[in-house]
Amino acid sequence: MPPTLVDVLEQSHAYPIRNLAHWGDTLTEMIQAGQFWPALISGQADTFLFSGGGNDMLGGEGGVTRFLNLFDPDHAEPSHAAYYVKPEFYSNLKLVLQDYESLIQRIHLRAPDVIMVGHGYDYAIPRSSGPWIGNGMAFVGLDPTFQADLCRAIMRIMTDAFNKGLAGFAATYSNYRYVDLRGVVGKNEWYDELHPTAAGAAKIAARFDAMLKSLPKSGTFETPAIASRMLFGRAA
Repeated sequence: MPPTLVDVLEQSHAYPIRNLAHWGDTLTEMIQAGQFWPALISGQADTFLFSGGGNDMLGGEGGVTRFLNLFDPDHAEPSHAAYYVKPEFYSNLKLVLQDYESLIQRIHLRAPDVIMVGHGYDYAIPRSSGPWIGNGMAFVGLDPTFQADLCRAIMRIMTDAFNKGLAGFAATYSNYRYVDLRGVVGKNEWYDELHPTAAGAAKIAARFDAMLKSLPKSGTFETPAIASRMLFGRAA
């Protein structure tokens, strides 16, 4: 795998990071495991970089398939993308955002000096036979080989919806910051469906670096802690 966001922040920007990331975890699983609490409550970490909700947004075990309508030749243009996103996607997203907001609130109560920094992911690019998105889309007749623009438009709708929710939290909670990564990774800077190349990871890290530099200094050395699967991270 190419260098990840965490690798770049550690090596190029010199941030001391305790990485608790693990591939495949849903938001609920990460919250229930609670591996991050000791570092946050004890004051060992004053910044909590959180990357969660991506697996939930893409359907978890059922995959993105359960959120999509079957391909319809009468809705074959990218402008028709909204037709394919089922109400079930938005119902699931509402639950994901509720869990996310609950975590922000709990951190404020249990670790009031900690700033949580999150993101809603960049626009993933479905690929033919792609294990995360492409296969699920092809199952309902949306083959990324033949409907590439339509498939990407569908992902934009889903990704925008998640980002909109997280941006709202940043406007509501003083202990939460949101990093907008949409459009950061270039079309040719994706290593696979979800992970960027080294060049893409560097661009993502630059966005996080700018956010971290804007936070108030606390004097805590061990910052930040990372407690989720990074969509752009190395499988642990």
